Amino acid sequence: MKRIYSFFLMITGWFSATAQEGSERYKDTVFTSVDKLTVTYGSNTNYSGTQQNLEADIYAPAGDSVLQRPMIVYMHGGGFRAGRRFDTACVELCKKLARRGYVTASLDYRVGMADATTAEQSAAVIRAVQDLNAFIRYAKSTADSLHIDTAKIFISGSSAGGIAVLTKAYIKLDSTAAVFGIKNMNDLEGTTNELPFTSSVAGVFSMWGALYNIDWLQKNDIPVGCVHSRGDSTIPFVSGYNRQNRSLLLYGSKPITERADSLGIPTFLHAYDSYKHDLGLKVAPYKDTTAQLMADFFYRLLQPGVKDAPAPVNNPSAQAYVAPAITQRFSQQKQTR
Repeated sequence: MKRIYSFFLMITGWFSATAQEGSERYKDTVFTSVDKLTVTYGSNTNYSGTQQNLEADIYAPAGDSVLQRPMIVYMHGGGFRAGRRFDTACVELCKKLARRGYVTASLDYRVGMADATTAEQSAAVIRAVQDLNAFIRYAKSTADSLHIDTAKIFISGSSAGGIAVLTKAYIKLDSTAAVFGIKNMNDLEGTTNELPFTSSVAGVFSMWGALYNIDWLQKNDIPVGCVHSRGDSTIPFVSGYNRQNRSLLLYGSKPITERADSLGIPTFLHAYDSYKHDLGLKVAPYKDTTAQLMADFFYRLLQPGVKDAPAPVNNPSAQAYVAPAITQRFSQQKQTR
């Protein structure tokens, strides 16, 4: 089936307001307003066999004069069955980060499955990863008009989106990948678009996400930051099964960051002392805490030679702590793209 995709390039005057002075770009809020652009980045067949055009909302600080900015790509949650790019939590988070100077993107990706079998669930995960890779290629193909630095593209997601970005970042060819139908890494690139660019990224930030195989994390993999609730009953903080499928074991943020630390991968973990899933995306004041933690994490990765971790956000009402078992290490690793 022929894939149709369109690329809406931005006009020169898309950015239009001024930055606040006296603040640290990429860490603090430095812009007062944000511009939004909706693009179609590809098209592919969804779980029901229907061709689906895929859109993304791109947010940028209004009036910005910087020509090469880091981009944060965000994938919504919804159990790979639901969710949209314009859900309130997605929009709020992307705008908070854009006001700090990042270009952000909230994606629609193919969701839905016929049932809760392992085959259907694993296929849904791979479709999400393929669409994410397609958007990254799209972003790189339009880097000049988006004013982004293609070596500084970061990925992030919550819940199902967290699973998708972690899978994209770390999946390796092994028996677990075979369960997902992955025989070679090109299977992950998909055909949502076929633009001649790589889908490499510089770092990943997961919120209430997990990995299907902790051994996918290997030395020299990209940095990983995580936010989770210790008592999360939807996606485990440590390990366990989700509600939809009892055959796919999930490894949560604690073992992910512990393994990353043991391998010398720059990592960060912030755990909310709560049982609530997606707490820091949907409940104030935790929403501000989560946005600040993500900004701090990527800010550190953007600074050459910085090895210290982001300081915990001073927000006592959030009842949050930084898990002491994790050595928060930011090494001076040069990423090649």
